Amino acid sequence: EVVYINRPEWTREVNEASQNIWVIVTLTSTNSERTGSVEEAAMWLAQKFQDIKFAMINYQSAISNWPEKELPTIFTYRYGAMQHQLTRLPLNISANELEWRLSKLGVLKTNLNENPSSSESIHIQSGYQGTEFGGSMKQLRTRESEENYDDVD
Repeated sequence: EVVYINRPEWTREVNEASQNIWVIVTLTSTNSERTGSVEEAAMWLAQKFQDIKFAMINYQSAISNWPEKELPTIFTYRYGAMQHQLTRLPLNISANELEWRLSKLGVLKTNLNENPSSSESIHIQSGYQGTEFGGSMKQLRTRESEENYDDVD
């Protein structure tokens, strides 16, 4: 199951829920060419990995000044905080490709034996560098660098 959330629900549906399980947040857009494939991949993975919570939120609702060029974007949360940020995913990413990438980050266990894609052009950030979100994502601050968008309180 995929949960569609709004910004006021973020703390409960993402931060608090991730205390017990992994939560994967997909930033969506009304531009289906930009995020349609990653949304479909996340929905497929939600059916396959029912022990992981999958949430979707419009990128402008989630983070008011998030650059559209960073889409498709996925955040992974555990223990109440962001653990990984995957930005600029391939526009045509498949469910198997996304499953492989998430397995390499330790978010899920896969039965795939090899990377289904030869494309590795993805930006992955881990930990807390560059951006600060308030506990309910009330504020976004970034450093000068466009590479860092992933600190969460």
